[in-house]
Amino acid sequence: MKKIKFLFPILFAIIAFSCEKMEDNYAQYLENVTVYSPRVSNLTAQVGLKTATLMWTNPASPIAKKIFIDYGDKQVTLETMQDSYVLENLEIKAYIVNTNLS
Repeated sequence: MKKIKFLFPILFAIIAFSCEKMEDNYAQYLENVTVYSPRVSNLTAQVGLKTATLMWTNPASPIAKKIFIDYGDKQVTLETMQDSYVLENLEIKAYIVNTNLS
């Protein structure tokens, strides 16, 4: 029984000191971490003749500074956080609209 009481603190010390450098396994992944801004939500469109009004809800995150709207061959960059934008002089065809933040 005395041997077990003597070995227990030694084993505990060995385990405690061996776990000390476990952070070295992933420390390299914590450097230069890219944080992406969130996307807008609730994107809707009201379509008219050669126009489309896009409306959305901006994210609450302060990371987002700009909004990029990509439709067809054209791209629009909004320098401020707006919650709507009107696309004008559109050709009469189908469009796929993507909104991203920066």
